[in-house]
Amino acid sequence: MSLKLFLLEQAERRKAHALDLCTRPDWPYECLGQVTSKEELARNIAGREGITEGLVCVLSVVEPCRTFSLD
Repeated sequence: MSLKLFLLEQAERRKAHALDLCTRPDWPYECLGQVTSKEELARNIAGREGITEGLVCVLSVVEPCRTFSLD
């Protein structure tokens, strides 16, 4: 198995696990497509829902990263 396939598989497993944690209907799962303060968003959701501890929401975002290849 190539490294790329392995990493994609692991990413999907983590995403599925995060979605499984969203058992309450009011726990949002949000896929962020623009630059957003994840901490601020989570704090707003926690305040709105009265959540003081535990899971607040699940956020999905593609973070930029630098890559290289050895050819």
